[in-house]
Amino acid sequence: MIATRSVKSKSLPSLLRKLHEDPEQMAAFLLERSGLPGPRANLELAWTFADGAKEFNKTVGWKEQMMQWASISPAAAPTNHPQEYLPFVAIQALAELHPEENASGRRLIESMLRQAANDPRWRMREGCAFGLQRIAMNDIQELKSILQHWLEQPSLLEHRAALVALAHPPLLTNKDTVSFAFGIGDAALQACLSDPRDKEAHRVLRKALEFAPSVFVAADPDRGFPWLERWADKGTLQVAKIVAANLRKARLSRKFPDRVQDVAMRLEACDYSEMPCE
Repeated sequence: MIATRSVKSKSLPSLLRKLHEDPEQMAAFLLERSGLPGPRANLELAWTFADGAKEFNKTVGWKEQMMQWASISPAAAPTNHPQEYLPFVAIQALAELHPEENASGRRLIESMLRQAANDPRWRMREGCAFGLQRIAMNDIQELKSILQHWLEQPSLLEHRAALVALAHPPLLTNKDTVSFAFGIGDAALQACLSDPRDKEAHRVLRKALEFAPSVFVAADPDRGFPWLERWADKGTLQVAKIVAANLRKARLSRKFPDRVQDVAMRLEACDYSEMPCE
C-alpha cells in the first residue's frame, strides 16, 4: 500500500521532528513526498507523521494547524490532488491526540472524524478509518462508544467507517470485541439492503461488506461461520453476492476450506431465479 519511499524509513521520524515547528516547511515536505497524484499515497509517511503527533503537539498552535489541514475541502483539494494529502495525514494525527484531550477536545476530534467518514474523497474516508483504529488501539471501549453514538442516526458511509475501522486483526483479540464487530456487520448489511437512495454511498458500503466480515469471521471462526450462514439464509441475491465475496478471501478460503464450502453450499441451495440482480 506504500507508494513512495523517497526518504528512508529510519530517517523519517528525525526529519519530521526537525520540521514540525514550521508549518510551511512541514507542508512542503509532506506534499513533495505524498505520492500524489498517483494511485497510492505514501502511507508510511502518513503513519509516521501521526505517530509523532503527541510530541509535535508540544509546539504551540500545532493542533490548530492540524485542524486547519483536516478541514481543507474537496473543492480546494480534490481526489488525487497533492493537497489532499494534508487533510489525509491531519485527520490521523488528530486521532492520535484524542486520548490526551479533555471531553470537549475529544468531541471535536470525533466530529472531524465523522465528517471525514462522509467525505466524497475515498482517501479521506480511509484516513478516518485509520484514525478510528488509532483510537481503538489505545482504548477499544472508546471506539465502541464513538461508533455506538454514530450509529444512532448513521449515514451509509458512517456504517462503512465502522466496518472498516473494526476490520483490523489486532483489534479483534477478544470475544467481546468480535461480538461487537458482528453487530456492526449486521447493522451495515441491513442499512445496505434498506437504503438505496444514495447510489454512490451504497456502492461504497457494499464494497466494505464484501471484505470486512471475512476479517471478523477469521478472528472467531466458531461463531463467525454460523453468522455468515445466517446471512446466506436471507435468500436475496445481493446478500448472496456479499457472502460469496467474503468466502473468496484467502483468510477464509485457505485456512477454512471445509467451512467455506459448507456456507457456499447454503448459497447454492437458494433459488435466485426470480430475483433481480442488484
